[in-house]
Amino acid sequence: MRTISPSDVLRVLFGALFALSLLIPTISVQAEASQGKAADVVNSYLGSLATGDVQQINGLIAGAMRQRNRQLTLTPDYYGEFLRTHYAGVGMSVVSIRDKDEYVEARVRFDYPTSESTTITFVLVQEEGAWKIADEIF
Repeated sequence: MRTISPSDVLRVLFGALFALSLLIPTISVQAEASQGKAADVVNSYLGSLATGDVQQINGLIAGAMRQRNRQLTLTPDYYGEFLRTHYAGVGMSVVSIRDKDEYVEARVRFDYPTSESTTITFVLVQEEGAWKIADEIF
């Protein structure tokens, strides 16, 4: 029976740490790519809210959220006009994006001209190979 020396343990430990260090840049780059694509979706969504582009909004939201908003999207002209009026003069900016493994959270600040600002968290998931907004947390 062979005894394990402290130097054997250190050699294995350092080898494992080295292997893990090689993975960290890959994970970081993948997270940044996810966050960048999610930010693009959120910015497109915010632009669509401001212009009342209901068709674009439908393409940016996930199935469950689309189903919840189904009644509104059945009248795209009315809903589009409502959105244009509601978001007129509203400043919208992405405050932060966080990758949460299975989903991405995007915090967005809405600055209304007549009231305080509000921050809403959008939850994005992968659907049909693209990031889509699945939920809004007020």
